[in-house]
Amino acid sequence: AGLEGQNGTEQLAAAQALATSGETACVPGLVNLLQNAKARAATRAAAATAGGAVEDAAAHAALVAASKEEPNAAVKAAAALALVRPGAGRAKMLGMVSLLKEPSIEMRAAGAAGVVRAGGDSDFDDLYMLFRDSDPRPAEATLRELDRVQSEEGTKMIAKLMKRPLVPVQRLAAEPPVERSHEDVD
Repeated sequence: AGLEGQNGTEQLAAAQALATSGETACVPGLVNLLQNAKARAATRAAAATAGGAVEDAAAHAALVAASKEEPNAAVKAAAALALVRPGAGRAKMLGMVSLLKEPSIEMRAAGAAGVVRAGGDSDFDDLYMLFRDSDPRPAEATLRELDRVQSEEGTKMIAKLMKRPLVPVQRLAAEPPVERSHEDVD
């Protein structure tokens, strides 16, 4: 019910709740919200994230369209990242590497997170751009994905990111993984 409402806060909360539920009955509402250019960008991005959590052709098609044609960078980045399944493999990971040099910070953050989501700890060398970026968001997105990587290499990457001279990154890296995975929303 919250997806169809006029209240942006309710829509955002509903979309965020669906991101972890995998509920396919709400796919039409998520697709409509993602495609609604009048909805807040944060709400549409949450709808994209939720759409990526379900196996549905309509959701997938809406995400593909948003990842290619969406003018809002936050929504486009959320859609691009939502299309990446954990452990998707090298081909998907290399597609996300291409986003690391995008001018949009949101796309760079999605690219960094997508590299980790698709490849785990298989190719952290491609994340060298994280250590050149003066904006904390790509490193923060990477840290959230690193919580899924249960390996020594993943722990080493978290330690490297903790040494970045960006206070928000240092704080997030120091948090327990359960707290780190909950992204702050505006």
